[in-house]
Amino acid sequence: MAKSSDRKSVSNRQPSQPTRQPTSSDTEMLTPSEMALLRREAKEAAAYGKKVFAKIRPKG
Repeated sequence: MAKSSDRKSVSNRQPSQPTRQPTSSDTEMLTPSEMALLRREAKEAAAYGKKVFAKIRPKG
């Protein structure tokens, strides 16, 4: 005979989550100019980081 705790675990199981419908933000693509802007900003941020942290990097 099954224990009462075994029966509870079966009844307490959550149903599997339903498949999420795609939203406009899921399918929205960046334009080439937006991608270029993001690349440029990333390069500028990397250059700034190198400049700032070069001052505190130990010489060796």
